[in-house]
Amino acid sequence: MMNMKIQSLMRRFLTSIVCLMTIMLMLPAAAYAQSRIDTGDRRIDKQHRNHVSPYRTHDRRKTSDRKGLKSSVHSGECYLAGFWVDAGYGRLFHNVPDVKHLGGGGLSIGGLFEYESGYFMLQTGAGISFRQYSDSVHDVFYTNQLYGALTTDIRWNTILDSYGVPVDVLYYSFTERKDVARTLSLQIPLLLGANFDGFYFLAGPKLSLSFWGQTVMKCNATSEADYSSRYIGMYGEMDNHGYRHNVPLNYTGPALWNIRFNIMASAEVGWEFYLGVNHLRIAAYADYGLLTLSPSSGNQFVSVPYDTKFNFETFTFNHVYTTAEAADSRMNEFSAGLKFTYFYEFPEQFLRVLNRNYNYSRRRATR
Repeated sequence: MMNMKIQSLMRRFLTSIVCLMTIMLMLPAAAYAQSRIDTGDRRIDKQHRNHVSPYRTHDRRKTSDRKGLKSSVHSGECYLAGFWVDAGYGRLFHNVPDVKHLGGGGLSIGGLFEYESGYFMLQTGAGISFRQYSDSVHDVFYTNQLYGALTTDIRWNTILDSYGVPVDVLYYSFTERKDVARTLSLQIPLLLGANFDGFYFLAGPKLSLSFWGQTVMKCNATSEADYSSRYIGMYGEMDNHGYRHNVPLNYTGPALWNIRFNIMASAEVGWEFYLGVNHLRIAAYADYGLLTLSPSSGNQFVSVPYDTKFNFETFTFNHVYTTAEAADSRMNEFSAGLKFTYFYEFPEQFLRVLNRNYNYSRRRATR
């Protein structure tokens, strides 16, 4: 219930941020459109048209103070290219019963391209993101009398221990479970924002495509037997009969999802430092997945082969998110942390070439 409340509040918070930023970004565009209204004076309008180009040049060196922190915003346009690196906390919000989140995190790196005009910022690019999520899972206890329902490949009627002695009931317990999920995804951001004297913000959607993954299941396994029809009491920790106690297991399984598409709501707030044509940004970021990622396929936690039922290393385990317990659960990705971005501003010579090509195209179009 608590996870569902947090998830609902997170969706409302990010939706409010995106709506507020969209409204703020519309104001400069409206003001710019208002400035293009025909004044009625042909001489002034012609002069205005001749000097306004989508590739205006400017000198950004006049917009920084001694410490490199940008102290004013340029009035023209500029184009930047660079890369980003972020690292932080990560988790999956879900409502799977008896599963407690232990921790998680990740690292992302990628390239960016940005267009700026006055306060306005438009950013896109592509990068690779690695995430790992860890959960503590409730203990599991099985007996051979339930295996017909709990596994897909076993129905045991008669059980013999490693000495050939008939067993009435065979018990398994898997305790101190820890299930780990790792994912690798391609991310494509499309963010809008504004810059106010060094303080900036960006918000918008981020497309995410998971293309690799891995699961790791860790637990302690114990096997015991009941020979009540022949002997009194439970028997365990007898290696010669195949019974072992608290054996640590570490099983690596397939990905939660092979190819999975998601849309992230992304927000970023930070400061920009300007050093010549180099830009350095330090920011806090948050990403929240809008699509549910439940990978449940109805699996059971463990599948035990009869021929090697006393050899834990031959058992097959499944991550709790893929089991029947998670069939009706919603899962949403969340991550937050620090982001470092470097940009190189294209020089005026580059903009001059673009401006010349733009004017040439206009002249050809008016012929």
